[in-house]
Amino acid sequence: MKNLLVLAFLTLMVCSQVFAQGPKVTLAWTQSTSTGVTGNNVYRGTVSGGPYTLITTTPLAPSTTYTDTTVLSSTTYYYVVTALAGTVESAYSSQVSAAVPAHPNSPTGVSALAQ
Repeated sequence: MKNLLVLAFLTLMVCSQVFAQGPKVTLAWTQSTSTGVTGNNVYRGTVSGGPYTLITTTPLAPSTTYTDTTVLSSTTYYYVVTALAGTVESAYSSQVSAAVPAHPNSPTGVSALAQ
């Protein structure tokens, strides 16, 4: 039973947002239709094609979304997701990328006039 999981239907949608709390990337995907799927792992890299590093500390179950709050501004990240059936992990999903925008510059020339 080597090829237990098939991720042909796993797709990712990426939204990159910058808020006052800092930048974040939200991933969403369609769950694998393989029998016995118990969760997902999310991997991230900074080079297209990998290598990727596991960024979820525990498998995501049964969620099909993940928000990465450890991203840095002005950086492009590449993500893949795997499906888990117990301790058996699938191959990587298709890769998606998210370019995290730079924080806007702070205002200049601020003045105050006391009356």
